[in-house]
Amino acid sequence: MYESGLPNPSKWMMKAMKDRSSDSARRDEEFEEFYRREHVGQVRRAALMVGRIGLAEDFVHDAFIAVYDRWDDLDNPGAYLNRAVLNGCRDHWRRQDSQGRALGRLDAPGRSAEHDILWDVLGRLPFSQRAAVVLRYYGDLSEQQCADELGISLSQTVAVGDGANDIDMLTTAGLGIAFCAKPALREVADASLSKPFLDTVLFILGITRDEIEAADTAAGTYRRVPLA
Repeated sequence: MYESGLPNPSKWMMKAMKDRSSDSARRDEEFEEFYRREHVGQVRRAALMVGRIGLAEDFVHDAFIAVYDRWDDLDNPGAYLNRAVLNGCRDHWRRQDSQGRALGRLDAPGRSAEHDILWDVLGRLPFSQRAAVVLRYYGDLSEQQCADELGISLSQTVAVGDGANDIDMLTTAGLGIAFCAKPALREVADASLSKPFLDTVLFILGITRDEIEAADTAAGTYRRVPLA
């Protein structure tokens, strides 16, 4: 006979198991919804960073597993997933031989010429720069979020804009540059350029013409335009 006031152990255990089962089912439903919402965009962004859909799928899969394992402890699973995918892509790129790296094409069935062109452009960038472009323009992350994901301070970011709709972006970044811009943007920018050549942005950052030409030569894209 059980002491008065204490539950029957078998009934108590059954109730605990039922509650745990209910919590587990709710957890799985929440995660499945999160997976459906995030999966396609994460794979696309990862593919733009590593150049191959197959690799991107692997990195995203591993990142989702990491999120699932910590689901109950995460206040912002989306941010954790972004960071896990980014780290997977970065680690892969670091493992590659910088001299013998063969840049892959986006290998999705029926890929468009636009995808190939996009990867040709992104593939020439160092990983951190490529990641910044992908996170900002394909992940739609804010400047602060991009800085957080890349592990840098906001003061290290640079924003270039030309219209009044870029005011928030330029005032948020560490260095805001107005490029052939309207007066409203020039007034709030840290620097303003009136020449229609983006190379001048590099000069503001302290990169010399010789360094630019050397980088273009190494990439096989150097060409001298004759002056009229």
